[in-house]
Amino acid sequence: MKLLINLLTLAIFVSTSIAQRHIPSAYGPLTDNSQPEAPPKQLAPTPAFRADIKPRQSKPRNASAAGKNATGHSLGVFGGISPIQNHFQETTIGGVEDNLDDDEDNISWLVGLKYGYDFPFMAFDTEWIFGLEIEGFYLNHEVDATTFGTLPVNAEMDVAVGLANLLLKKDIGRLRPYVGLGIGAGHAWVDEATPLNSDYESALLAFQVPVGAELFVTDRFALSLDYRLLILQGIDDQLGASETELDVLLHTFTAGLRTYF
Repeated sequence: MKLLINLLTLAIFVSTSIAQRHIPSAYGPLTDNSQPEAPPKQLAPTPAFRADIKPRQSKPRNASAAGKNATGHSLGVFGGISPIQNHFQETTIGGVEDNLDDDEDNISWLVGLKYGYDFPFMAFDTEWIFGLEIEGFYLNHEVDATTFGTLPVNAEMDVAVGLANLLLKKDIGRLRPYVGLGIGAGHAWVDEATPLNSDYESALLAFQVPVGAELFVTDRFALSLDYRLLILQGIDDQLGASETELDVLLHTFTAGLRTYF
């Protein structure tokens, strides 16, 4: 009997152990030796498309900024008149000297072309523009004067002049004022010079002081207006009874057109 009780106790123990292995507990397994799963790897967010960002565009060479007057290379044409003139000459007849006196001011006229290059620079915390110019013009000029009180001196001159100009400019909105200095040379053809009624040619030196302004109609196209104190010096003339030198001072006003490129 005691042996039977022991066998039943052993059977109950074995069955209980087997049941605990196969039937999960309501509270989950007593022990869990499994490793936790790694969280999924997240990809870097793709940057959002910016509609307000425009691709960078290269700026054309020598292009001016919007609304800014152009600099760089330029070509121009101009024309003008000289309503006021002075002539300086010493005429010698028989060892007597007398200066040439102007009887009246004839209106001379001129037309010409110019090529220039402007570049900006900074000075005294201000932007300035330095200009280099080469210009050439044709001038028609008449002399109407007397010497020795009553002796008439008359002539008509065709003059070709070439000058190199240095200019200092400053932009004020669409306006570009300037002042400069020019030096050059030329050639004069003198016709019907009285009292000897002679025709001849002569080389000469030329100097000028231009003061004026350009008005930009567009960024690259400008109208110009200036005053020039123009001096033609050393014309070997035969206006009097002997060969002397004639200097001509002209107060000249010109207008022109200029385009930058």
